[in-house]
Amino acid sequence: MASFGPGTGRHWEDERSNLTAYARQEVESGVTSGKDRNRRYRRSLAGRLRHLDNSYRHLQAGGWRSLSDTLPGLPAFDQWKPDQARTKGKRDRVTEKWTPRLGADGQPVPIKYEALPCFPDGGGVLLPRVPVRCWRLICQRQGLPFPDKDTRRTGFWAWALATPDLQLLICEGWKKSLAAISAGWAALALPGVQMGRRVEVGGSERLIPALQALATASRPWLIAFDAEAKPSTAAKVGAAAGALARTLRAAGGLVQIACLPLLPGTEKTGLDDLLVAAGTEALDRALANTGPRPVLPSLRPADTVAAAGRYLGDACPLPSPETAPLVVLQAPMGCGKTEAIAAAL
Repeated sequence: MASFGPGTGRHWEDERSNLTAYARQEVESGVTSGKDRNRRYRRSLAGRLRHLDNSYRHLQAGGWRSLSDTLPGLPAFDQWKPDQARTKGKRDRVTEKWTPRLGADGQPVPIKYEALPCFPDGGGVLLPRVPVRCWRLICQRQGLPFPDKDTRRTGFWAWALATPDLQLLICEGWKKSLAAISAGWAALALPGVQMGRRVEVGGSERLIPALQALATASRPWLIAFDAEAKPSTAAKVGAAAGALARTLRAAGGLVQIACLPLLPGTEKTGLDDLLVAAGTEALDRALANTGPRPVLPSLRPADTVAAAGRYLGDACPLPSPETAPLVVLQAPMGCGKTEAIAAAL
């Protein structure tokens, strides 16, 4: 991780150049996106480059960025965290007027992290640079021999690539992967919970190249996404974890999904939050919690609807447990649910 901007040794324009390198290459090569083709007024090459640079002028206020490691043959993928974020929104294709997206509080929604636009395959994996101290902790935790000096010289992720017994932890976000590394977990990060896999036109699934390279046969994996207080968000995160696990298993991996606890008074809890609040032992316990989650039945249209104006047990007697081991009732107070259940048992 490195800071950039005022008071640092990294100039913001150099960071903007790194951030926009792939997009600039696409513009200069004459590749035109679908949105640009549909615009009534297409910019000149110079205009498109100027627009690209202006889109990231907010970096001049400074911030920090990841310094991700690489896998052999694959480009490094990084993220930038500006101190002054730009907002999410949509640009009209004809008038080019920008309309910001508003959140539930009526305020514009910021883009907290900037990723490389036009990166190959739509994004990559954030690979922390693992210091020797943490490397040793990881080996101790997993009962693996600590590599010799020559092997360590090639880097942690080259060693991980050649060590199929090494369990890899997948989380969302650079800071979470750094926290896990510091606690002795071999962690890598996705920029989003949906970003580890791609769905092809025919519906088939595949891993992104970096995960595919690491997905050797029988590789153990642990997925640890954030705990969410909002049920709809928690369902989406759980579905994303399940889909990633399915794709990793199809590639031969042995996959588990950890269920992190939600810290009191929080809307979401990541493994970094848990580590800070409760320490390494609490994080270890949470990451060991990989049992199946309780599943509630989805309500479908009722098999029987009781007539109005009569008690439930009279209008619609409940079947016995031998006939229906599970019965779901949905009725207001005063309908005789308790008496109907007692009669059925």
